[in-house]
Amino acid sequence: LPRPILSSEVRDRPVGATARGFSPPEHMRNISAEQEISGTTLKRLRVACGVSINEVADVTKVSKRYLKALEENDFESLPAPVYVRGFVREYARVFGVDPDVVASSYLALYRRYRGGE
Repeated sequence: LPRPILSSEVRDRPVGATARGFSPPEHMRNISAEQEISGTTLKRLRVACGVSINEVADVTKVSKRYLKALEENDFESLPAPVYVRGFVREYARVFGVDPDVVASSYLALYRRYRGGE
């Protein structure tokens, strides 16, 4: 079975703000590690929680410009992979999904686009 990437610490929390971030609705908690994680996936998490880009920027301390670029798969506007990995990990963390799995998948997409950087 596909491994869900939801962190167990937020699995039973209600949708909305938590002490460490935002908890997605139940139907968003079953993203599998085999699934490609793109900006669309990240945006769906955010929208499902009813959270604005500004709120994510406040919690993650990642600029709105980079958050929008992540969600839009605007790879040309993103910095070096090491920074993108950190941004995606932080984004995933505040929504209670496994940062390692999300970052690995997103970075694979980023590298394919950027030609193996």
